[in-house]
Amino acid sequence: MEEFLEAFLADRVIYCPFWDHVLKFWNARDSSNILFLKYEDMKEDLLREIRRTERFLDVTIPPGVEKELLDHLSFERMKKNPSVNYDEMLRARDKSGALFMRRGESGRWAQEMSPYFAKTFDAWAAQRLRGTNFPYYS
Repeated sequence: MEEFLEAFLADRVIYCPFWDHVLKFWNARDSSNILFLKYEDMKEDLLREIRRTERFLDVTIPPGVEKELLDHLSFERMKKNPSVNYDEMLRARDKSGALFMRRGESGRWAQEMSPYFAKTFDAWAAQRLRGTNFPYYS
């Protein structure tokens, strides 16, 4: 895990530079074609976030599809879906046994990341977020 964390901090992994990517959309969040969703909100109440998305897209989910949609969007189902879980690709590059999707628990990083890396990530994020109004990292 430490090798990945070092690479992430150095912007050498997919979706990096991370904060540049996030802030680009955060700064456009008031645009009519941007919906900013948070993983924690989806874990707290997936149906509520589906309804927000439904309103945003101006669509109606047909009756009877809601339960299927909730199942399809669950972490457990997504973890089994190779279209969104890149475990195979990761295993081909990294023999450490690391997983692309681990447990799907919000805040789990605090139990898995060493105090050194937690402190390093906090300092890195604070530096990258300085001067922004991004409210979700603290």
